[in-house]
Amino acid sequence: MKNCKNMFKFIIAIALLIVIPLVPLTVSKIQDDQLVGHLQVEKIKNEQSAAQISKLSVAEKLELIIDYENRGNNIITTTQVQDMNDENIQGIKTIINEQLETLKSLGILTNFNFDENYVCYNYTLKRYSHVGDSQKNVSVYQVDFTNGEDIFNVMIDADTHLIYQYHYYNKKYDERIDEEVYIFGRKYLGLSEKEIQKYLFKLADNYMYATGSSSN
Repeated sequence: MKNCKNMFKFIIAIALLIVIPLVPLTVSKIQDDQLVGHLQVEKIKNEQSAAQISKLSVAEKLELIIDYENRGNNIITTTQVQDMNDENIQGIKTIINEQLETLKSLGILTNFNFDENYVCYNYTLKRYSHVGDSQKNVSVYQVDFTNGEDIFNVMIDADTHLIYQYHYYNKKYDERIDEEVYIFGRKYLGLSEKEIQKYLFKLADNYMYATGSSSN
């Protein structure tokens, strides 16, 4: 009987010697699997984020917007109101100022001083998507500012930060002349004359109609 007890203790000791070294390996494998799983999730998130970035040309993006505003056939939109906290507003103002510097170097809005007195009263993200082709999409920020007297409205590409449309109103400057539109289209957006006529002037007409400015 005593020999049996000793044999049982011996077997337990051997088993512990075998199992104990395996415990850290098992824990390590679980941690590695969790890490791999986390990295896979992050990879999927990054791929999804990259997939949402439009790869269309400027003209193709403008065509989506025009198609929706004119007919709406096969184009759907989603609109998301942005949080207008100080950090977000400062961020979008920085982006706009960078683009304004480029425009001013081309002779556009040279007298416009987009300073801290301009307060944002509308900040939305709008996404245009083709129902038959998910690759055909564009996301734009629509941002509106006023300093109490003047008004500045801008539509800006959420991915490239290019300005697609702007309107600046004050007592001395209330609308763009055609020459400025052509400079904006050719030198800033890289559009052809035909594309400028098709997209930029149509956007301006739609805006004037929507705001009722044409009747003033």
